[in-house]
Amino acid sequence: MNPPDSQKPPRNGCYVLLTRFNHSCVPNCRISSAVAGPSDADASALASVATRTIHVGEELTFCYQNKELDAMTRRERHRVLPFACTCHVCSGTASQRLCSDLRRRLFRGMVYLIQGYDMNATTKQSPGLPLIIDPALKLRAERSQHTASSTFVYIALLLAVMEAEGIWGHFQLEGLSTLLPYLETPARRAIASRALEQSTAAECFFFAAGLYK
Repeated sequence: MNPPDSQKPPRNGCYVLLTRFNHSCVPNCRISSAVAGPSDADASALASVATRTIHVGEELTFCYQNKELDAMTRRERHRVLPFACTCHVCSGTASQRLCSDLRRRLFRGMVYLIQGYDMNATTKQSPGLPLIIDPALKLRAERSQHTASSTFVYIALLLAVMEAEGIWGHFQLEGLSTLLPYLETPARRAIASRALEQSTAAECFFFAAGLYK
């Protein structure tokens, strides 16, 4: 009998192709989890998957910390990475870096609202800047007491923020469709269905905000 994943020792290896990929905080690829297979050799295989359209001649990049950096500001990321990242989001102008940090902070807060916990709990936050300011809203998130409509809007906003930041690809709009049967009224289900017809996450959120009317 194979031991559960939690009891398996960490796997190490030399991945000849992947070691040639550079890091980016806004990558165009991600490294998949272990490939399913009957043997240990299959379980140690890795694959690089594109997260968006990659143009001819464009460098392939992935995040060395996988998804852990998505919700970190530039300063927080540079504390974790063993090098000074020079990707375009880290080396942009002061105003560009500020906008990026605000989006990453909002991303982290939206994940808290949706999942009820801080995805980067080990990252030190600035004093006096809690992720969720409203204690009642924070408690509802931790107790999973949001309505289906609120959850739909929160996820739509999260996806729009990811799209704007360039880390779009870890989530997909199609996942929102699972909430449709749980929306409270036919009118709200119609609004959500129209939101899902949009081609971008920003447009989806624009229509999803109508659920609050």
